[in-house]
Amino acid sequence: MSLVQELTELMEEKGFSQAQVARGIGRSTAMINQYLQGKYVGNTATLETQLEQLIRRERDREKVRHLKPAFIATYTARKGLEVCRLAHMDGEINVIYGDAGMGKTMVMREYARQQSDAILIEADPGYTARVILEELCNRLGVNRRGNLHEMSEACITALRGSGRIILV
Repeated sequence: MSLVQELTELMEEKGFSQAQVARGIGRSTAMINQYLQGKYVGNTATLETQLEQLIRRERDREKVRHLKPAFIATYTARKGLEVCRLAHMDGEINVIYGDAGMGKTMVMREYARQQSDAILIEADPGYTARVILEELCNRLGVNRRGNLHEMSEACITALRGSGRIILV
């Protein structure tokens, strides 16, 4: 299969535009368009190397998305589960913090898997308080309308005395 065919296939699979491909390799949309039409007269070797790397990177991303890492009960993980258990038992706020990749999310996923009354909300830094509250309202089956205070009150009412834990 030619590189043009591979790139076209990738673009169709991922819904990428020529502009997205161009941004992905730091080139212009016009250059990608000319290349796909067989009209590019510049340094094709460099461009093709960049396109091959883009294709490989996107294929690798797809493989990684399908990986389901298993929980491993390391010393740190057991301590994290204990923090979750104590927060759940005491009805208190606890914080697990650490560097990226230390397993904080894996610990909370495992705790939520073990405890049917745990609500896990996986947020990213772009989430606003409103987005998190809307997600919590969704999970609790309460009205998502209103301002932050009204949504908070609805969640508090639904959670009061329920013995549930929220993991964010």
